[in-house]
Parts: sequence; structure tokens; C-alpha cells
Amino acid sequence: MSNIFVGIDVSQAHLDVCVLPADQASQVDNNPTGHRQLIDFLRPFAALPTEIRVVLESTGGLEMPIAILLEAAGFEVAIIKPERARYFAKAAGQLAKTDTIDARVLAEFAQAVKLTIHPLPPEDLRHFRDLLDRRAQLVDMRTMEKNRLGTTALDKARRSIEKHIDWINREIRTLQDELDHRVAENPKWKEIDKVLQSIPGFGPQTARTLIGQLPELGQVDRKVIGHLVGLAPLANDSGATDGPRHIVGGRKQVRNALYMAAIAAIRWNPLCKALYARLRQQGKKAKVAVIAVAHKLLTIANAMVRDNQMWRHSTVANHT
Repeated sequence: MSNIFVGIDVSQAHLDVCVLPADQASQVDNNPTGHRQLIDFLRPFAALPTEIRVVLESTGGLEMPIAILLEAAGFEVAIIKPERARYFAKAAGQLAKTDTIDARVLAEFAQAVKLTIHPLPPEDLRHFRDLLDRRAQLVDMRTMEKNRLGTTALDKARRSIEKHIDWINREIRTLQDELDHRVAENPKWKEIDKVLQSIPGFGPQTARTLIGQLPELGQVDRKVIGHLVGLAPLANDSGATDGPRHIVGGRKQVRNALYMAAIAAIRWNPLCKALYARLRQQGKKAKVAVIAVAHKLLTIANAMVRDNQMWRHSTVANHT
């Protein structure tokens, strides 16, 4: 059981550290030498590394090298979304913000909030996510270039844009080939991919996104998976008022992929087509109905992966 709580604020150059209840602070360089110094600094605070809980904010990947080393050294490590720490700081009346203050807020958060510690993603999954992220970046880049192409009159500028679009397309194909190869080489991912792509409306990219960004698929119940993705409507009631339900938080990449899959499924998946039509007849807005279909697809996919079952309309419809 943890009785030492550590907050680490990560920046490009430094790691600011606060240790509670010892109330000690330190700063090390954010490089391999500084990482070793940090581990040596933390070890004397407890007899066992597992008695020390470390909390960091997610900072676009900057936090991963030190988080991996800390976990390998035996410490409990949790990475939280920045907004959780900010809400906690505001609730505690801490409005000022510096790296030192942020480290202390994270240590206080670790001490006050009950956290479920999950192992960090294994190396193969981290690399798979890097490929997915890079593909998404290139797709966004291609969209921007195509928009520029539509507003550019000068031939020389248009040729430059077209040349760049061709390069982006080649890079996307290369990344897709690498993603395909990694799925084919991993027996577990290969089986999940086969199950997911049997769902009408799911294509290769949706399946890859769920494999990489939602490893809990098939491991937790339907309520948990809905909240993880951010597709479960949350109550908004007060007194006698029943407020409108909203989705919030969760994993944006997965939610976006399921939304696009839902649009396809409304055309090609009989179950989703019927659900969408029923909700529209009830007066639901089109976007609300599409989100409901995306939630249904997530529930179906979770059950199918759990049972290692290919799509069979009657079976799925009766059990999700």
C-alpha cells in the first residue's frame, strides 16, 4: 500500500518533483542522467518502491520516458489528464500556476484521490499508437493541403501542393502497410481485427484504432467501455429538473473512429439502420442518433471481442 506520494511536473528541459508527506522538492534535468538522479532521490523515502505512488500529467508523450523508467524501478505510476489536476487545484483554492506548484498539486492529488493503477502500455502497443498518431497527422495535413489547392490560382503553387499531396499519400500507404504487418504478426491483434472487421460498418482503420487506443475492449463490461470512450450519456439532473444527457471526456480518437463507422453502419448494418430510424422518428436530432449508433457499435464490438465471435446479426442483436 502506498504511503509516499510524488507529483512530477514534466517540461521539455526539467522534471519538477514534490514528495509528500515528507514535503520535499527537487528538480532534475529531463534527460537520462536526470532520470537516474530522480530514481535515486525517490528510493530512500520508502522501504519498498511499491510504497511510493507517482502521478504525472499527460503532456503529449513527454512524460512517457520517465514514467516507463519509474514503473520498471517498481514504483506505482499513474498518468492523469491535465484537466483533472487543474480542477483539483481550483477546488483546493490553488489558482497560481508554476512548475513547482504543479508538482505539489500532483502530489496532493495522489494523496487525496483514490486511483486505480494500471500498467503502462507495453512497447509494441506504444509503437502501434505512434504509427496510428502519425497516420492521423498525415491525414489532417492532406486535408489542409487539399483545401489550399481549392483556393490557389497560381500554377506553380498548385503544382507544389499537388506534389506534397502525392508525397503524403505515399507516406500514408507506407504507414498502413506497417500497421497491417504489425497486426498480422501479433496473434491476439490479428484475431481481434478479424472479429471487428466482420461488423458491417467497420473497416480496417476503425479496427486498427480500437486495437491501438482501446486495449480494454472485451476485458470490461459495457458500462465501463462506454465511459472509457466517452460515448455513455451522463446524467445532468438537479432537483426536479431532468437535464439533457451529454457525452463528455473519453478517448477522442476512438470516439471519432466510431462516429464515422456509425455513419457507414446506418447505411449497411441492419441493426444500426433500424436504431437510427427509430430514434429519428422519436424526434432525436441526427447527430444524437448517430452518437447512439456509435455507442451501440461499441457495445457490440466489446461483446464480440469478449466472446471471440464473428458478426451474426440475430445473436448480436439479442445479447447487446
